[in-house]
Amino acid sequence: MYSQTSRLNVGSEWREPILLWVAALALAGCGGRTRLDAAHPGTQSSGAAPGGNSPGWSRPAQDGTCSEGTSPCGKGAGTRCNDLQNDPENCGACAKACTLGIRCSAGTCQQVRCEGALSMASGPETVPGAGAGAATVADVNGDGYLDVVTWKASTGQIGVRLGAGDGSFGPSMTYQAGASPVGVAIGDFNEDGLPDLAVAGYRGTGSAAAVTIWLGDGTGAIAKSAPHGFAAPLNRLVAGDVNNDGHLDVVVTGDGTTVMLGKGDGTLTKAGDYSPRGVVLVRDWNGDGNPDLIALDSTLSVLLGNGDGKFTAQQDCAIAVQPDSTVVLDFNRDGKYDIATTTYNSTQVSVLLGLGGCRFSPATKYAASAPLRYLSSGDLNGDGTLDLVAASATGQVLVLTGNGDGTFTAGPELQSLNGVADFSLTIGDANGDGRADVIVSGTTGVQVLVNTCP
Repeated sequence: MYSQTSRLNVGSEWREPILLWVAALALAGCGGRTRLDAAHPGTQSSGAAPGGNSPGWSRPAQDGTCSEGTSPCGKGAGTRCNDLQNDPENCGACAKACTLGIRCSAGTCQQVRCEGALSMASGPETVPGAGAGAATVADVNGDGYLDVVTWKASTGQIGVRLGAGDGSFGPSMTYQAGASPVGVAIGDFNEDGLPDLAVAGYRGTGSAAAVTIWLGDGTGAIAKSAPHGFAAPLNRLVAGDVNNDGHLDVVVTGDGTTVMLGKGDGTLTKAGDYSPRGVVLVRDWNGDGNPDLIALDSTLSVLLGNGDGKFTAQQDCAIAVQPDSTVVLDFNRDGKYDIATTTYNSTQVSVLLGLGGCRFSPATKYAASAPLRYLSSGDLNGDGTLDLVAASATGQVLVLTGNGDGTFTAGPELQSLNGVADFSLTIGDANGDGRADVIVSGTTGVQVLVNTCP
């Protein structure tokens, strides 16, 4: 499937897995791919799906040890035994994840490293259909190619489009969500080794706001389970293991933030309400091993986790951000979180390097030729450092290549789909050549900007 294997990235450390693979709506572009490794004898597996599929990990034995060929990753009850030689979420080391769509082999992410300047070309365009709009990306049918899940609040529909492996996507398998879908996270919520969807519904005609798990069957088809109703409208959703029990949880925002704990069987239980609105990310902000919540509204704020699904009072860092165009990652690899953001319709991307806690260096600004609204991050050129991709509402896409020290160099500026309104940017290998591409989704369709670097 990969045309080149001689120039390989030694591993990208930017995409922060949470021991359960997940492609979330969060602006960091979290994601993953299906892992169908057999459970190891002598360990407690999380359960297998019909047909022999397993979640791709196993639980330690009672004495805490992992079977031969696997290593423990995680903390406390959330510890899992992973194959660090072949696991794209833990490739060569725990929490060392490959770029979406890039496989892991012999403990190395098999991503082609560009030898020359980054270059990109417009690839195939998938015409819009029911459910076109915003999107998230993962391999939902386990064939090794990235697929696209789209949603659109105005139609109330979700669409699943299977990747052909050449950068194009098939027709939409369409589902009526009920409450207007405004956020989707992909993950294995019932731990059968097959990807599922968590969907946040704003509110629809005759439908209350709700969070619903749609269980996948491994072919791309999904089946709706009982919804969890909310009195107030919802607007965002993200997934992660927030209480270190090894099960995937959901954090949803609307008038506030609600934490919903997963049981590993596809069901959720409401566990607590908090004040932040806007976008919430799951990160270990203070490095204590417990997941924290980073809230992006008009400013960035932090709620520190206790490791049991409960969080401390909100701490406002007084850093102005735009929720839909902010990335919180470690750009200079010093172990502290940095911020990249652009305000609504600004022609600049601002990067603030973290100094620990809520302290940041003054912003460094990078200019664009058009007003920007959307921002994403990933390793585009395979050098192991984070790059930035910014886009305007009319489809102009700016690439900023990372230098590894928190600074960036202006790369190519492209024109993708015109007239885009509901816009999503994802970085991943869409055509199976070992290079990271940019997947663009909007009301005019889904398109891949193909990485053509030498």
